[in-house]
Amino acid sequence: MAADTTMTGAAVSEVELRRRIEVDPDDAASLDALGLLLRDAGQGNAALDCFKKAVMAAPDHVEAQLHMAETLLDLDQFAAAATAYRRLTILIPDFAPLYTALGIALKRGDDVAAAMACYRQAMILDPEDPAPVFNLALALEEAAKSEEAIAAYETVTSIAPKMLEAWVNLGNLHHREKRFAAAAEAYERALAVNPKDASTWSRLGVVADALGARDEARAHYRMALEIDPECVAAHYNLGISLREEGDLAAAIHSYRQALAADPARAEVLYNLGLAQQADGDAAAAETSYRAAISVDADQVAAQNNLGTALLDQGQLVEAVDAYRQAAGDDPATAVHANSAWNLSVALLLSGDYEEGWRWYEWRFHKGGATPPSFEKPRWHLDAPADARVLVWAEQGYGDTMQFVRYVPMVKSHAAAVILDIQPNLRRLLDGFGGAVTVAPGEEMPEYDFHIPMLSLPGLFGTTVDSVPADIPYLSGDPERVVYWRERLAGEGRAIGLSWRGNPENQNDRYRSVDPILLGPLLNAHGCRFFSLQKVPAAGDWDVLANLGPITDLGPELGDFSETAAVIEALDLVITVDTATAHLAGGLGKLSWLMLPFIPDWRWMLDTDESPWYPCLRLFRQRELDSWPTVIERMTAALHDGT
Repeated sequence: MAADTTMTGAAVSEVELRRRIEVDPDDAASLDALGLLLRDAGQGNAALDCFKKAVMAAPDHVEAQLHMAETLLDLDQFAAAATAYRRLTILIPDFAPLYTALGIALKRGDDVAAAMACYRQAMILDPEDPAPVFNLALALEEAAKSEEAIAAYETVTSIAPKMLEAWVNLGNLHHREKRFAAAAEAYERALAVNPKDASTWSRLGVVADALGARDEARAHYRMALEIDPECVAAHYNLGISLREEGDLAAAIHSYRQALAADPARAEVLYNLGLAQQADGDAAAAETSYRAAISVDADQVAAQNNLGTALLDQGQLVEAVDAYRQAAGDDPATAVHANSAWNLSVALLLSGDYEEGWRWYEWRFHKGGATPPSFEKPRWHLDAPADARVLVWAEQGYGDTMQFVRYVPMVKSHAAAVILDIQPNLRRLLDGFGGAVTVAPGEEMPEYDFHIPMLSLPGLFGTTVDSVPADIPYLSGDPERVVYWRERLAGEGRAIGLSWRGNPENQNDRYRSVDPILLGPLLNAHGCRFFSLQKVPAAGDWDVLANLGPITDLGPELGDFSETAAVIEALDLVITVDTATAHLAGGLGKLSWLMLPFIPDWRWMLDTDESPWYPCLRLFRQRELDSWPTVIERMTAALHDGT
């Protein structure tokens, strides 16, 4: 409803209006006109006083009543504004915009249901007016009624196809509901209205990324930046796309461009840290995470990743503190699963097993995971002695071989143990510790309680000084051991070698060794090398063929029972941190373990021995990515016979 800012004839000055009001304090027209002048000058309260006086002098003065309602709304006096608009609907009952305005006042006063009713009344009075439908859509969206909001926005766009904001909001809703194709269509319609809308080009890029059209997405982000070089969203989204493609340098550049336009964006700082961390620059990542936290102290993910960046730099105490900031002080009340899990790992790495095992139970929740469900309760030490307990493997092969040592301890508290393990370990661990052994696909015996295998150390109160390490506790098939001893017999020490772990492990880039570095080992005097690598990476053997003599046993290594027989026939095993290390350790075989600068928690720090496997000798990186010096020390030890 347009406001009439003039009286009849030319505009009247404030001085003249005040003179007229002084002469006639009930001159509603002059009071209304003075109120408009004051409101335009930013004097809202003074203007409101004039409008109130005008309405009191002339209750049917529609313009004054309207101006009073508008000003009350501007001053955030929502209830009073709603009352004023209601009076107007009595004066002009069929004027649709009044119901829209009343709805806005009610919604801003948190009476959403009444606001929606007003918007719908306005829609009945004027079906061609997009304003009430648009405001209804906004209210429905805020009320999380997505389907109704989408329908309302679609109505708006049919009434007003050039209403940019309606198309954008429709696209946003479709995006939120993961209807990416529909979102793209809505954004494209918005861009047809305004091709120079940089933020919508950026949004279109996000849904293109979600649809897997990465090249198209980056083209959209770059179009947004061509229109607006300081479009933070486009720089940020381009950075995410580039990071996901593995172009970390370009991603870091994009994030820095976003921060140049807006230095206080916590999510950009956080993602910059992610890219820097993935690029191996833990110190830079630490700086970015700290900056994100300084902007937004509730950035729990940044606090968690700060811990990891500190740990990557060998700052274990500081890492524990950072994880605590994110996870809290009590495992029972932690709210951020990844932080709780990381805290457990850092504590175990530090040798604090007592607290570490308590936090370690969060492993089932990390990354949004849900713990497996069982019909039977979890086993505990006070369970009946005649109970049948299911102990189930939950992680990798190496973990099963390391923690199966606890099965006899469970058996000493129960009538029977059922050991549920991976198929490749079935033969090696058959009947281990008196358990009934099963693997996937086999019939599961009846049981009364269950417990995950890696919860046993905590349950039994294991500390660094009380690790059950009576080795060997594993053994190979005696006949196969004899076969392999005859097969591997010869001059010099027979040494098994494993240089790679599972490539799907997130830390594999740190724990595996490039075979091109193995030359000094392979040429050690008086040594014969045999590969225990079942699945080498493509090209590994091409490299090794030019470095020194090594025999490939991989094709003959079936399950772990066969590998165990081979290891028992060897004189020494040299391996990276993979299942081979645990198998050799459980067999009691003299073994050398190559460890990265920050190893897995079970190897702790600053020691060349392991409480889990007394037969293992640990050769550690003394700084990040320093495998050549590790191999140099191992080669020297071979030459010295130590």
